[in-house]
Amino acid sequence: MLTLKHWLVTARHWRALIVFVVVAMVLFRLPLFAGYRFVGNSDRWNHYLSFAAFHSDNFSRGTFSAWCDYLFMGFDSLAQPFSFVSPLFALPALLGTDDVIRVFGYVSPVILVATLSAAYLVLYSMCRDRLAAVAGACIYGLSTWSLLKLTQNDNSYLAVFVSPILFYLVHTTDSKNLGRRVAVLTIIVWICLYWSFLNYFAYLPIFLFAYAAWRWHEGARHPVVALAASMAIATILAVPRLLVLFESLKGSTRTAGGTSEYVGTVLFLRYLDGNIFGDSWRQASPASQVNLSEGNLLFASVFASLLLLFIIVRGRYRAKVGSESLQVEVSYGFFVAFIIVVFLVIHVPSAYHLFALLFLNVSFLHTRFALAALFPIALISSLWLARPTRNMPIASHASALALTAAILLIGAATLDYPSHQLLGWLGRPSSLFVRVPGFDFVFVLVPEVLKVLVLTACFVAVLMAGRLSFLGPSMVRTVIAFVIIGQATLYADHFLNGRHTRTYDIPFEKHDSVMATPAEFRPPSAIQIRTVQDRVDNEHYRTALICPSATISVNCSTGLGMTWRLRLVDGYLSGVPARYAALPWPPSAAGLRSIRFESLTADASDRQAPWKLLSLLNVRQAVVVTKEFLTNRDFDGTKDLIVVDNPSPYVYPRAYFSDRVHAVDMYGAVSAIREQLREGGVLKAKLPVDYVEGPVLGDFDGSGNIAYEFQGRSPTTFRGAARS
Repeated sequence: MLTLKHWLVTARHWRALIVFVVVAMVLFRLPLFAGYRFVGNSDRWNHYLSFAAFHSDNFSRGTFSAWCDYLFMGFDSLAQPFSFVSPLFALPALLGTDDVIRVFGYVSPVILVATLSAAYLVLYSMCRDRLAAVAGACIYGLSTWSLLKLTQNDNSYLAVFVSPILFYLVHTTDSKNLGRRVAVLTIIVWICLYWSFLNYFAYLPIFLFAYAAWRWHEGARHPVVALAASMAIATILAVPRLLVLFESLKGSTRTAGGTSEYVGTVLFLRYLDGNIFGDSWRQASPASQVNLSEGNLLFASVFASLLLLFIIVRGRYRAKVGSESLQVEVSYGFFVAFIIVVFLVIHVPSAYHLFALLFLNVSFLHTRFALAALFPIALISSLWLARPTRNMPIASHASALALTAAILLIGAATLDYPSHQLLGWLGRPSSLFVRVPGFDFVFVLVPEVLKVLVLTACFVAVLMAGRLSFLGPSMVRTVIAFVIIGQATLYADHFLNGRHTRTYDIPFEKHDSVMATPAEFRPPSAIQIRTVQDRVDNEHYRTALICPSATISVNCSTGLGMTWRLRLVDGYLSGVPARYAALPWPPSAAGLRSIRFESLTADASDRQAPWKLLSLLNVRQAVVVTKEFLTNRDFDGTKDLIVVDNPSPYVYPRAYFSDRVHAVDMYGAVSAIREQLREGGVLKAKLPVDYVEGPVLGDFDGSGNIAYEFQGRSPTTFRGAARS
């Protein structure tokens, strides 16, 4: 039973938890109170929400389906590294709604509060200062990395949520709780191996094992034992999932090696200001080649970034925490060293390539290793911000006035208005970009540069005020902590609710996150779905989408295919199946993770359009992606669906009896198809031979039609052909 003392101790933390609830409600005020629809990043719409709708719909029917027929001629929905059937997918079915976007618009702020709270409690256990722990939690949970993953995929975000928890469990392991720690760590790691995006989660064990090894060096051997045992047991338990992922990876275009992202020291500028290359994809300089969704995404606050640099440069990596009578000295040199290693990997090409060898040069983007530095940054920031005593009353009215004035002045400098006003006085546009010297394709936003300079001056002024005794040590830390909390919240609000998320000609015209109006991205009704499917004869033929990048910059096949339940020939997943990618796709259509068509015309003389291949793949038509079709806003499938018919005289049926079969291996099949389709144009008749991988060959009676019935959404074929 908890004593009164324990209740009082717990009650002290409720104030911090209330702060996190308020922050989450402010950041998600539009979906919570104004009816807006938190669609988020295009990957969230394409993958997380679409998969949630797919599985939730099956749950509501009392069924479960792993195979999905809506992309790439069908795919295994359980073999994707970014997605597994989350328990959260049952929520729409349990609530009796098919409006997945609305449901998960309420789930996201809950996840954010849980993450901030978990980070806070772990940080407080280390620094023993509530304000410092709140500031550290904001540095962690409101960083660009955390916010981006929150707008992408809750399964991917799982790595962000569990990182502080895993650290705490490893950190507190001793001889008395070794067995319990192994059990809890095993469960969490097993969950992550199944449900998280393994590319992200794989970076956390690197940090944890490095920390456990350091503890071993310091004489504490139980943490590394607990971590190694739990990782081994969890990996064994997760073998079914890992084998499926391995087979999926091996059989896809993801096995192509090489660096597919820019790595350079100039990208460190983004750690000083998350908006320095532009506050959105729309605002970024057209000449810039910086990927705003990758790279150094550790920014949360200008003061937080300056504080980390100050801590590293100052040295003396020790902090005294707790009350004066019970002070404990904490050494954090290991965390500083680890952060420096991460920064080297994500900014220095030679370090990046060396690190990529750990992953056998599989084409992952290893600037995501920044995730492993996220908690160490929050931790050492909290330790430095921890004030000398538990009770730190403001000494005088003068101190209170100084504290208020400092926070207000710095808060004003955080806003865009001063820098925009200055540029206006100088006759310059507020969106002025300048090229970084020595880099032809990196441009920085001048107002953000001015903001960083002003805030740097403010940060130095606060430190100097403490140095000259105008402010006491506790007051200096208090000012910096409050400013970090405010700056991080303002930055997160702009990231989630900025004008770039709510104004567009068409959603995802750039790569920006979307906070849609109440009338957009509503689930289509059963009548709407049936109308669209009847227009394209979805039961008998496949469809291609025409998704021009000039109109919409992101891949849209997954979201639309799974929303409207269309059997698409194109798709966008973690990779394209290798044998599918080997078909003679036009270079403009084939990508590392997708098959996408920029344009298709019904002109039979257009030899650039792959209609012959599409005819072989049962594609009778293509559908043009429009704003109405994409958002389902006032969409009428009878008149708003733009269909481009396949000009080929012959389109292969969904199922048919074969006349002649040749047995080949995969490479033989690819060669044969390439030979048959080496010329463009249209398909005039069925090909004379069907190539089958396996020991099947000969001539058959191909007469007759195949009829099939549907059980749910899966056809059951019947009626056979006798071999002649």
